[in-house]
Amino acid sequence: MLIETLTRLGDEGAPEVQAYVREMMDKAVKISAELVYMGLLQVSKPWNRTQQEYSSKLLTMFLNGHPNHQLVFMRIWQIEPTYLTKAFGEYYADNALNITRILDVAQDLKVNMQIISNRTLLTSDSDPRLSPRR
Repeated sequence: MLIETLTRLGDEGAPEVQAYVREMMDKAVKISAELVYMGLLQVSKPWNRTQQEYSSKLLTMFLNGHPNHQLVFMRIWQIEPTYLTKAFGEYYADNALNITRILDVAQDLKVNMQIISNRTLLTSDSDPRLSPRR
């Protein structure tokens, strides 16, 4: 409820309120990025700009090797596998070299084949980077 209220105020509040919300969210991310991310994922959809911005920032943080990345991705896969698959697809679309990290996370989660077989994530069956991991 707190995250939902903050993200709503971050989009709809007065400019000074939006600044305070960003400050609070940034501090919360520094203290416990895991809890903020899990809170964002539980806010009802459609997401607003603040939710999208912070979820994207946190996804990148965890994909880049946050100490608790395995726990976070395991929990996300349990509660929102569609979100995680879509997020992986966007991460891959940003840079095709990200496929290595995506497959590392998928291997940790033991969902390699589900990720590899997802046609929305991978745009080519003949991607040579996939063959050593199959």
